[in-house]
Amino acid sequence: MVRRSAFSLVEVIVVVVILGIAAAVVVPRMTSATRSSPARLAERVAEVMGTAATRNRFSAVEVSIVHDTERRQLRLEERAASSAEWVPSRITPPLDVSAAAALSAAAGVIDLGTGSWRLEFPRSGPRPAYAVSVRAPDGREYPIVLAPTATVALSGDEAQLNAPIDLDAVGRGRDAW
Repeated sequence: MVRRSAFSLVEVIVVVVILGIAAAVVVPRMTSATRSSPARLAERVAEVMGTAATRNRFSAVEVSIVHDTERRQLRLEERAASSAEWVPSRITPPLDVSAAAALSAAAGVIDLGTGSWRLEFPRSGPRPAYAVSVRAPDGREYPIVLAPTATVALSGDEAQLNAPIDLDAVGRGRDAW
């Protein structure tokens, strides 16, 4: 009896399935790596803003978002009603913002600038609209907007399309909403 040195059909199918699974895991990571880092950072900042808004709405803990220029990080901080001290969140890890040339913020009409800032989410009363802008080293801006009653922050084109428009400022004060 002569033995052939070849693969059986079952062995070939197993190898193809393993390669398919490996490709399904690796390809999405490779395609996301080609996107610019500041654009990914803007998406992550939007997620942190949404997390803060959700925790503010559904928990008894007061939350804030802190931009720390010394550590180059954005972090969620919290304080209990019985405490006056802000402490870093144990649930949400700090976000490394070193991929951005600058992060600027605004609370309503108040510009907080590009230095260290804190966006506080009040337990009572209305919250202003919060806007954060991620500036890439090449000068591109990635805006993120969190509306006063929203729990999801909009980033990129969504933020620009859904930004409020002051009709008086653009000369359309008599137009209907």
